[in-house]
Formats: sequence, structure tokens, C-alpha cells
Amino acid sequence: MDDFLHNLRSGKLKQQDRNRSVYNEQYKGKRRSPMDHRRKNDHDAREAVERLDAIKVILEGIAQTQKKMAEAYEDTAKAEVRKAIALESIARGLQQWMGAHDRIDTRTDELAKSEKKSNVEKPVGNQSGRMTDEERKAIFNIINQMRQSGESWTNIARHLGEEGYATVSGKGIWRGQGVKTFYTRMGGTVI
Repeated sequence: MDDFLHNLRSGKLKQQDRNRSVYNEQYKGKRRSPMDHRRKNDHDAREAVERLDAIKVILEGIAQTQKKMAEAYEDTAKAEVRKAIALESIARGLQQWMGAHDRIDTRTDELAKSEKKSNVEKPVGNQSGRMTDEERKAIFNIINQMRQSGESWTNIARHLGEEGYATVSGKGIWRGQGVKTFYTRMGGTVI
């Protein structure tokens, strides 16, 4: 502390004049009052509020547009469902009409052609829809003959379906894999 006092008395250590303010070159003589600072903040706040209001209006517009689009998609989906139902009912009606018409006219011609090809009598279906042992043997013979002539499983399935042979369960249609499975279970060897 003695050094401090000694330096202070000798003039080596000078204290700043507290009454004199430091000149800042940034303002270049302009003095700002505390009111100027407050006014600027008010202006900035008003500008921010205006921007937020504009953003809010834009977002509300986007939300309304999205809502309208969702309603339009729902209406389109409902229309598609109604269209599908209508087309299904038309298809069923056509199948019934064509089925009755085809059974009378063309079915007899197809049966005559297929009996010549297969040389096997077509068994008459039973009431339960399932195959009888006679039908199984007849279908096995048809499959065997067609496989020996080089036909694919898919073509054999198509032929059985066209001829009106019921599947093993009595439901659905013949498919290539189902024909192959039936053939191997009946004792046929896959080539």
C-alpha cells in the first residue's frame, strides 16, 4: 500500500477524472436520450406483431385449404366405393344372364369337344359340392393324359375350370399348384 501512495503522490499513477465522460466516436456528437431507446423498442414490437398477424393469416389459409382437400379426398373415396359396388352388381347381373344363356347354347358344344379330347366321361357332380371317388379318378385320368401330352399345370387347371369340374373342396377355381397337389396325392408322379 505504501508503493501505491508513493506512486500517487509522485504523479506516476494518475487517477481518471470522474467528472469527465469518455467520448465515443460511434455517436459523433449525437446524444441519445433514454426515450429514444424506448421508442425504437416500441416500433420493433409493433413491427413484430404485424408480421405475426400476417403469418397467422397465411397459416389459417393453409389450414383451410388442407381441410378442403381432405374433404375432397373423402368424397372421392366414397364415390369410388359407390362405383365399385355398382360395377360389381352389373358384373353379377351379366354373369347370371350370360351364364344362363351360355349353359343353354354353348355348353353342349364345349362338352362334346372336350369328351372327344379326353376320352373320359365327365362325372355328374353331387349335391354337397365335394368330389366323389369317381370324380377324383376321372379328373386324375384327365390330368395324367394331359401331362403325358406335355401340358403345363396351369393349362390343365384352365381346362378343368372351362369344363366345369369342381375343385376338391367344391369352392373356388382350379389353379396350377392345386392341380399338381391333387395329382401327387392321388399317386401320380411329377415329371
